[in-house]
Amino acid sequence: MEEELILLGHGAIMVSQMAEMPELTSAQEEQASMKLTGNISKQTIQRLLCSYGASLNDERIRDIFDAEDDLLSKDVDGLLRPLFDHWNKFQLLNLHGLGLPVQWRGIRAAADYLRVLDADKTTHCLGSIAQRIGQVLLYFNYEELCKRPEKYCSRSSSKPKVTDVLNSILDAYPDDPHASEKRQSRRNRVTGYHVRRGKWWWRLAGNLGLGILLAGDPMRVMCKSTFTNPQIDVFITFVQKTRPGTIRAFKALEPVVTSLMFGQITSDLHKTIFDWEAGLLRPEEMARVRADDKVASASQRSDNPWKTVDAKKDAMQKMTELLG
Repeated sequence: MEEELILLGHGAIMVSQMAEMPELTSAQEEQASMKLTGNISKQTIQRLLCSYGASLNDERIRDIFDAEDDLLSKDVDGLLRPLFDHWNKFQLLNLHGLGLPVQWRGIRAAADYLRVLDADKTTHCLGSIAQRIGQVLLYFNYEELCKRPEKYCSRSSSKPKVTDVLNSILDAYPDDPHASEKRQSRRNRVTGYHVRRGKWWWRLAGNLGLGILLAGDPMRVMCKSTFTNPQIDVFITFVQKTRPGTIRAFKALEPVVTSLMFGQITSDLHKTIFDWEAGLLRPEEMARVRADDKVASASQRSDNPWKTVDAKKDAMQKMTELLG
């Protein structure tokens, strides 16, 4: 048994190797070193996550790792393809370029968005990107309605509240498939499904870059595991520390997402994103993204704890900037 010193980043570790093992090729050595570095990085990050104490048990930490694994979709082209397939048809029907209602502000607009999003559960006509952006716009609208209920509610209450906002939305949605349920159940359904998903998508987009709405896919894990607000804050902190390349890609996509959000889809959208030489997600750029992420992940130190971001505050600020 002989000891070999392998340098990793700023430090060094001792790795035992069997003397009788055949010599590795340079490619095999590089692959083994990368795997070892990745394992050490994950262990360091796990210790950093564990430092948050009781708010994150082992299961919630595993969920954070699972969501991070889906941060950048492995099939971005597949996510975006429905946009290119349907946008001409939607425009001919005087719809939002994503197939959403053009008007997204106000009580009636909230009901219209709920109607379209609810119908999509069975028709699947929107596609993932349109659904995400629809949920975000519904969330934007809901925030505005709750902030100024007296402006939007037709009910006679002298001091309209959030309940009045929800009741007004339900009144404008008489064909709700769940209309036979109790009002409280229907109100909970509004806030607990599409609005909540819109809020979560925006919490991510407002902190990590709007491009996550096009190219990311962590919501599957977040919804399945029902992330808590503190867990979302830690997840976003984790990503900001370890995925700078991915965040750069998400932020580069922001002008594209802003156009899509407000229904402006152009014929050169695919080229803007995927063009081999200049596309925002061209192979050369994605290789840099992965390389930068690996370097950042490997540089984390367990003796340098992270300061958790206030993801809600930053997302609300980003919303204000976007909507003016």
